[in-house]
Amino acid sequence: MRISFLALLFACIACAPPPAVLLKTDVEIPVLSVFLDADRNVPTILFEGFQQRLDNFILQYNSSRKHAFMLKRTNQMENATLHIKFIATKLVSSQQQAVGVVVTVVGLSLPIVMVASGAEFALFFFYFPKTKSVFELSLSSDIDGKGMPSNSLLTSPGFLKPADKQIEKHILHFDKFITFHINSLEKQYRKSGYKK
Repeated sequence: MRISFLALLFACIACAPPPAVLLKTDVEIPVLSVFLDADRNVPTILFEGFQQRLDNFILQYNSSRKHAFMLKRTNQMENATLHIKFIATKLVSSQQQAVGVVVTVVGLSLPIVMVASGAEFALFFFYFPKTKSVFELSLSSDIDGKGMPSNSLLTSPGFLKPADKQIEKHILHFDKFITFHINSLEKQYRKSGYKK
């Protein structure tokens, strides 16, 4: 059975997740403010690292190619604001590290055992636990086309790393997180008809 390229493309588009936040289509946004906030129980070192990465991202974004809107950092909700609230984080524990090692060793040695026993196929598996943070994303009411906040997950490799290295790696992965969400908003904005 042959699957056509168009059918495969349609399936990929149909299964793509919707954007975390949705812009109204009838508003002009010359400058999008970004408000990074956090719950009280989140690790301060992570929040401060995310703030620094956000500041660097905004500087780089505004100085690079022409964008549909400019970015600015704010410390409160105002018009045309993307609110990113840091809710919680979970580092990979020593127990998860141990389970990851055992499961991976068993899973990667399984093909050798299967081939040696004359099996016609080989099966393998692994488990690499990840460091995870949950964020709540919302837009100010003047540009919000969805009407409710959405949760978004930031993950980074945590397997075989001590806590300080997990935190360091996780802070670096915030760049991918913020880039993804800003690019998503920019695409929506360009599609709405407002272009610089």
